[in-house]
Amino acid sequence: PSSSASKGSTGILRVHGPDANGIVAAFSQLLHGHGCGIIDSDQHSSHDDEDMFFQRIHFDYGRMLTDRRTLERGVDEVCERFGMTSELDWCRESKRLCVMVSKYDHCLWELLLRHRAGELNCEMALIISNHPDLKPIADSFGIPFHVFEVTKENKEEVEAEELALMKENGIDLVVLARYMQIVTDNFCEAYPVINIHHSFLPAFIGGRAY
Repeated sequence: PSSSASKGSTGILRVHGPDANGIVAAFSQLLHGHGCGIIDSDQHSSHDDEDMFFQRIHFDYGRMLTDRRTLERGVDEVCERFGMTSELDWCRESKRLCVMVSKYDHCLWELLLRHRAGELNCEMALIISNHPDLKPIADSFGIPFHVFEVTKENKEEVEAEELALMKENGIDLVVLARYMQIVTDNFCEAYPVINIHHSFLPAFIGGRAY
């Protein structure tokens, strides 16, 4: 494995297909042969009637001996050999994030401070809240802050306005940072959503969700 990643030169390879012996070794040897170092790798076999194999490889291509197209062809060849499907993400552009919060500030502080320290490779483009309480924090980091008051009666209408604002700002990913609202299925279908609140909303509502 690679001991340290070259800043801005990491990619992610995802593959899935019928399980077979030699898949892990084949992709490891392929990356090594092209001068790429594996940072971490996760794999899983379904162990059901379909017997499918899934693998995600995070790799460093900062010292790659060939070029991207050559490696992509190599991935295609290995996939063809094993009857697999692949997705290769060179992670060339930072994702634009919309962080959604309510009144509690600790999750928001954690995200913003880690981002300022360079630990999060993303762009904090927008903060949306159903309360105005955390606006001073957003202002101190120079991030646009928008308040949408949510009730049971206007929830769908407000979500449509929020989604329109996200589209206008080119958002790629939504992070719920202790956002004390249950988002709808339509919202989740519009954008990928990560929830970092400990109660895992909306899977578990919690004691006093509002």
